[in-house]
Amino acid sequence: MKRIQYHHYGGPNLMRLEDFELGTPKKGEVAVNVKFAAINPIDWKLRSGQMKIVTGNVFPRAMGMDFSGTVISVGPGVVRFKPGDAVFGLARFKETGALAQAVITKETSLAKKPDNISFEDAACLGTPGVTAWNGLVDKAKLTSGKRGFINGCTGAVGEAAVQVARMPGATVWGSCSAGVLERARSLGVQTVFDYRTTDLSKLGEHFDVVYDTAATMTTGRGIEPAAQERGIPGPQSNTWQVHSFDFQPAAEGDCLYAHSGHPRSPCPCRSGGKASASGRRDRTSERCDPADQRTRSRPQARWERARSYGLKLRSSATRL
Repeated sequence: MKRIQYHHYGGPNLMRLEDFELGTPKKGEVAVNVKFAAINPIDWKLRSGQMKIVTGNVFPRAMGMDFSGTVISVGPGVVRFKPGDAVFGLARFKETGALAQAVITKETSLAKKPDNISFEDAACLGTPGVTAWNGLVDKAKLTSGKRGFINGCTGAVGEAAVQVARMPGATVWGSCSAGVLERARSLGVQTVFDYRTTDLSKLGEHFDVVYDTAATMTTGRGIEPAAQERGIPGPQSNTWQVHSFDFQPAAEGDCLYAHSGHPRSPCPCRSGGKASASGRRDRTSERCDPADQRTRSRPQARWERARSYGLKLRSSATRL
């Protein structure tokens, strides 16, 4: 079989299409014949070695996280899938390997593909969809009547976040570049701003959740819109930041700032602010990093619910 892989960390010139041995799925694993794969920023970040503390130095290393395809075989203990099932999901974070003719992944990282969604569209759901769902539903508990602000609302995670936020009836505002403002409105963003010409910290609006999918907002800028009209002190005193994989349920009247990229400043919890966790600085999380098992538990149930709301997709998958 063939896959795209590299023999040491570095730039795109290192990628090679080479033969590899698929192997046999172990306990809890599933082998999938890949039909389409989608590309995310995490792919080049892994290739460049930014996550080598996790991925290690064993080569060659495969590329690609998100894919769709059909089940080839299953390992011991797998009960949700059988050979021939149409599926989509994520490759194992440490091994990756979606940019290949076939890949082995965990049963918990897969979901059955709905009949009314193509393999091409399904391949785009994995990392962006799970990241959006994990932040807004699993952690922030965004519900009807709440207001959310999504920075980068027309990116992969941003578009998923807009639709996930609107599913329970939340109101969505957002920011993106001028060329895609109409795209944002078509997805249901009530009020959208050009991030290049708007100072988001001066909106003077209240938001229950600020979700920075683009990782371009400082902690202060992310917190300030959420603090408006609540009497919550500004970013220099009693506010707090939570990363997209580190949300904790908020007390009544609190606000959440979700940051899905690298932090631009220390968590205010370190300065005596109100904290939802232990008060430590939240760990750095890549925008598309699904390493935390919490971000990909029960994917089937999540997407059955998402499908019932008619989640729209923007296809950017590659046929393999």
